[in-house]
Amino acid sequence: MKVLSAALLLTAGSAVSAAAQQPVLDSAVAAAVGGYTTRYLEPDCKLSKGHFKVSSGATYLKTSVETPIPENRNRALESGNRVILEAITQNGQDQNAAAWYYLGRIYLRRGDVAGADSAFKRAQALAPDCSADIMKFRKVAFAPIVNRGTEFSKNKQDDSAMVYYRRAAMWYPQSAVPASRLAALFAGRQMDDSALVYYDAALKATTTTDTADVKLRNLTAFNRALLLTRAQRYPEATAAFEQYLAWQPGDADAQKGMIQALRGAGKADSAAALEKKFGVTVGGSATTVDTGAVAVYNKAATAFNAKQYAIAASAAESFLATVPNNREALYIRAQSLLELKKGPEAVKAANALLAVDPMSETAVSLLGAAYAVTKNSAAAVETRQRLNAMPISISSVTASPSGAGVSLTATATGRAAMDRQMKPMAATPVPLVFEFLNKDGTVVATQEATVPALRKGEQFALKLEVQGQGVTGWRYHQK
Repeated sequence: MKVLSAALLLTAGSAVSAAAQQPVLDSAVAAAVGGYTTRYLEPDCKLSKGHFKVSSGATYLKTSVETPIPENRNRALESGNRVILEAITQNGQDQNAAAWYYLGRIYLRRGDVAGADSAFKRAQALAPDCSADIMKFRKVAFAPIVNRGTEFSKNKQDDSAMVYYRRAAMWYPQSAVPASRLAALFAGRQMDDSALVYYDAALKATTTTDTADVKLRNLTAFNRALLLTRAQRYPEATAAFEQYLAWQPGDADAQKGMIQALRGAGKADSAAALEKKFGVTVGGSATTVDTGAVAVYNKAATAFNAKQYAIAASAAESFLATVPNNREALYIRAQSLLELKKGPEAVKAANALLAVDPMSETAVSLLGAAYAVTKNSAAAVETRQRLNAMPISISSVTASPSGAGVSLTATATGRAAMDRQMKPMAATPVPLVFEFLNKDGTVVATQEATVPALRKGEQFALKLEVQGQGVTGWRYHQK
């Protein structure tokens, strides 16, 4: 499912009405565009200003570029914005490409990405020859937008990262980078429908033979094939691996993945023939979750992503009846119930999530919010104290098949823990016990790991390799 920020879905005709609202300004974008050139650049395409107010707007834009005084620069931008909007709304210039072009550049210098996007799209529709000129400004603004997403992603603030990656994908769809990163984030949350939409968008965007683009294309294609296999869409997965192997013919992992996909599609003879051709042996099927459960999970993830919380909660509940310890489904159910203001149910669901992921800041905070909905202030305070006392947080847990078992990775981040008197607590090692479960909730493998004493912000990468068949979930607790 394609998910785009509602704030960015401005149609070409809505730039004017949006201007009446308070725009969201991105200072990094404004700085990048302001530093692009110290002299005013006339458009490379033919644009007739026509109306004197449009011409005045262009003059104000020029003044804003060339004046060194910030106050004068901002005043010029405000004046240019005002006169062009007047020309469009009061003087019949809504079909004047120049009006929209200069409005887009003014918006961009102010850091109003949504307004600039809408205005530039209208300008391009009216004057297609200006597309290359407009693309120059899109490229300048793209870097600070996508880089902000990268910063949030590095700090494990995935929700904020998604906002900026979506913005970057909308602003400059010619780049595969934001779509590829969105796909990876959704795949990590097992929101397969959304991940596949963005993997497809990333592949569509990688059309050059630049080395970096080719590398990103290949990585995207491989991850897409793996995800299709995980979703048990075996015929599509087979085709995806075949496409990837045409680009990377010697990739042993892709060869094994294609064999697994063929087996999943019921083509055992073809799989055996490829094993002989590639000289590898691949046992087992591609996934351990039945198709029905996968479909139900994808329904929950899709509805949650669309903020259809009642549907998401119901579908997650159905999925958990089959795979009771799936962390992502537990999160979808708990957060959906909280959004629906179903306090007691949200409390129960949050506690079920914490039974699997007890050192997640997100999960503990969710429990506190659920108690707040029930107006249980004592429990909310107790939960806040629990959060304050956590020495570490565990995030970005990913479990994937590895040989005859499972490989799990996670990130532990140090926190400034405090006791009930709000006094700092010394950092100490934290021993953890990870349990790996099959779809019936039975523990099929266990492994211990110790997180060293971490200061606030320090991170430690956890990696576990266990042997066990049919693993569909995991949980952990302090030893």
